[in-house]
Amino acid sequence: MQEVFQAGLGEVNAKGVVVDFIMRELLRLPANLIGVYMWSMRSGVGKQVAVSGMGGGGTAGVSLPGES
Repeated sequence: MQEVFQAGLGEVNAKGVVVDFIMRELLRLPANLIGVYMWSMRSGVGKQVAVSGMGGGGTAGVSLPGES
């Protein structure tokens, strides 16, 4: 999420509409967090993390603490 935000911020900074972009992202944040939470519940808690970027997205497997 951070990489996507930074890429978007870089684009709008050149256009001079940073405040509009930040306000729009703040308004979308609660829904985005709920969406990521729901996705993680469906796919197995803690087993995967969302990976996103400008060119697409996907998942990456991760280990829980104590797993080897």
